[in-house]
Amino acid sequence: MKTSASDFRHVLKEITFYLGFEATRDLTLTTEQVATPAEPHFMGQRIGESIAIIPVLRAGLGMTDALLDLMPYSNVHHIGKKLISNLLIDVVLYVTLTAYCFRPTCK
Repeated sequence: MKTSASDFRHVLKEITFYLGFEATRDLTLTTEQVATPAEPHFMGQRIGESIAIIPVLRAGLGMTDALLDLMPYSNVHHIGKKLISNLLIDVVLYVTLTAYCFRPTCK
């Protein structure tokens, strides 16, 4: 059975969303007041930590959109790697991480 590219992307996005939901279960939350049309003084919660989504190019790019749907204010950085197969060595070719990512609070 051959899976179409569209079906693959749809299933990948759905699986990634649930994976991200489980992976963020233990994040620290802060409570703050949010004004909504139904209730002007609603107490909601916000993620209390900085989040970075770092896909490894190219395979990880397909997972980025689902994680951004779950955590829309996350920073996105990229890492590109190449495998030298006869030596079984990964070589890093591209990195967009900033000094901000290396703060002690990053996990």
